[in-house]
Amino acid sequence: MSDTTTTHYSLVQPQVGGSFNTWGNKINNDLSTLDSIIYAVSGGINQGLNAPTGSASSISLTNPLVTIQNIAFTASGQQLNMPAMNATSSVQTGTPIKIVNMGSYSFPVYAQDAATIIYGNGVAAGTITSGGSGYTNGYYPNTSLTGGSGTGATADITVSGNIVTICSPVHPGSGYAIGNTLSASLPGGSGFAFQVSAFSGLAPGATLILTPTSNATANGSFNAVIQGDLYSGNNLSDLTNPSYARTNLGLGASAVLNLGNMIVNDGAGNLTISASAVLPNGVTATTQSASNNSTLLATTAFVNSYVSGNPLTLYNGTTATTQALNDSSTKLATTAFVNPGSSQGSNGYMKLPNGLIVQWGVATCGSGWTSIALPITFPNNLFQVTTALQATTAGFQAACGYDAQTSTTSHISLACINSNSGAYISGLVSWMAIGN
Repeated sequence: MSDTTTTHYSLVQPQVGGSFNTWGNKINNDLSTLDSIIYAVSGGINQGLNAPTGSASSISLTNPLVTIQNIAFTASGQQLNMPAMNATSSVQTGTPIKIVNMGSYSFPVYAQDAATIIYGNGVAAGTITSGGSGYTNGYYPNTSLTGGSGTGATADITVSGNIVTICSPVHPGSGYAIGNTLSASLPGGSGFAFQVSAFSGLAPGATLILTPTSNATANGSFNAVIQGDLYSGNNLSDLTNPSYARTNLGLGASAVLNLGNMIVNDGAGNLTISASAVLPNGVTATTQSASNNSTLLATTAFVNSYVSGNPLTLYNGTTATTQALNDSSTKLATTAFVNPGSSQGSNGYMKLPNGLIVQWGVATCGSGWTSIALPITFPNNLFQVTTALQATTAGFQAACGYDAQTSTTSHISLACINSNSGAYISGLVSWMAIGN
């Protein structure tokens, strides 16, 4: 049997069992021919066996194989167009297609019709073109953005001085375009505008795995999974078994903790605690010697040992909270509690820690019942009043009376009466009142 040639490019197929001295040259010539053909249709871009077509703003792939390497756009806003999936496509249902972004720009991935987004075109960054006016100051997290050609984007928004001052995209959404003007529904005002300047396509260095779900779908139907070194930033939850992944990486429980709650042990006994971390109940530490005076943690055993051997001494000037006047407990009493207030003189008062107040004074009674103002008003009740005569116009043939019916917490009613005639007379009276 003599040598044969291939149908389309006439590549030499050496005779089986023949061409003992020439088969190497024939194979090398075939490889050179293939290299030239592939280079010619690829335009010099290394994409495996994929033929790129299109303009400076996009690359379209036809009949893709399993791996698409070295996609490297040179400007922002470009896109990758995937082929239509049909019955004659070489990529069958379930065969994964891997796309690796080797460039410096993110780009979205489209179906062949350049209308169906497979991955990307979410809001990644933008500029506040108008802060609006009249908004209620505050922080509005994860607020939905409206307008533009896409849906689903949210942002953390800060209003200060009644205008929007910060708009930080959170969820990118999809279907947006560079230059889209977005807004948000915020209380009190209007006019806020945010212009999209970057979208969340396939990031530089990241890998996108596309699995065709049907080889007979006109526009291509894919399941998309982003891959790369922790690219998704979601604590490995995009892996098949996150628990195994965390164990293999030695991350442990820290992989699912918020940064502010993390407690890290470096393996050498050094514990690093963030400002907002809370130690779990039951955490233990080494009990230091009673003479230790350092920044080491003190255990309950250390505190009990120290206190038992060192009676507590309060220094002059030590302060404490003044308890309510009627408090009766083991709490420390301050000087303000023991001496809640007094006024010392011929007319005065003294407040007692149990809430009682004693008031006293000297008053002149006229010819009838006389209202005497107390030095201070009793906050709650007037309990009792006692009186004693000092002098009257009738000598000591007189008596002093107290009228409970007309007395109040701020005034007491007193009168001097002639013991013989029962008539009101003028007199000087000492009195004492008790209340709370």
